[in-house]
Amino acid sequence: MKKHALPKPNAQFQLPGGEKPADTASVNGIICNPMYAGMGKFPQLVDDEAWITAAGQFIAEEGAEQFLVNLLYLLRKSMADDTPVLPQLPLLCAHDGLAIIDVGGGDWACIGEFLFAHLYNTTVTDLISEPVLTLVFQNGHTMPLLCPDCGASLHINDEDILLNTLNGLSIVDMGYDPDTGAVILDFGKFPDDIDAAAAFMEHVEPLESLDVHLDSIRGITCPHQHED
Repeated sequence: MKKHALPKPNAQFQLPGGEKPADTASVNGIICNPMYAGMGKFPQLVDDEAWITAAGQFIAEEGAEQFLVNLLYLLRKSMADDTPVLPQLPLLCAHDGLAIIDVGGGDWACIGEFLFAHLYNTTVTDLISEPVLTLVFQNGHTMPLLCPDCGASLHINDEDILLNTLNGLSIVDMGYDPDTGAVILDFGKFPDDIDAAAAFMEHVEPLESLDVHLDSIRGITCPHQHED
């Protein structure tokens, strides 16, 4: 009995986190490779729903057999011992160029929207030393201050000076350096007229600035997050 000839792979393997796909074969290499949805040593670059939807569309157009041939080929290439893992590069918000991060529960958010949703117009009131240097805000939220280079607690010579500098100030603006991954936090004072705050933020001259790691934003805690 003659064996059924399987189709050849029509997907190009490339490292998850590498260059953007340039042709159809490269696109197929993402659609048919579950490593892009996060697996083993590879970080998640595409959420589950998006990858499954694209894979289902591929199967509908080219057939399950072609998809499985590609899948097997790509898995073998991905799991090879000599396949390195590139560092995960954050997605960037098309609106303002800030990083987009996983904020838990399958939700993703721009760091600007996420930060100001929790820390808008609230002032720094305290600084905690352990387990890492952490800012405490008037509304009960906290944010760890992590070194933009190593991700450990921010290296500060005098914590009292830092607290005295930031005490009573709010985060009025922020920036993001995609080359280093550093988040730049600008501290200042909001006007007494809250209605003028939006216009104020467009022209504010920050009184103080602080560079922190992206994980500082991920680490923002909300006093209401554990309430029923």
